[in-house]
Amino acid sequence: MRRTGSLKVCITLVIITTLSLITRQAWGKYGGGSGTAEDPYLIYTAEQMNSIGLYYEDSDKYFKATVIKSITLTTTSRMAI
Repeated sequence: MRRTGSLKVCITLVIITTLSLITRQAWGKYGGGSGTAEDPYLIYTAEQMNSIGLYYEDSDKYFKATVIKSITLTTTSRMAI
């Protein structure tokens, strides 16, 4: 009986971990939005701006740059856009 209970706990933990990773990936890339023309992804930081080119699945999405503070480009800076 105890083994069945621990198996349920393990399965529950796997499901929760998987869902949190999926949610984090969807919402963690940018500062909000869904990528549509009506609700573009919001870009708040230089890191978010640089990550736009990293995700092929977002190549046909819409983005809106908000006020980006402290963005400094030098000759050694590389942007993925």
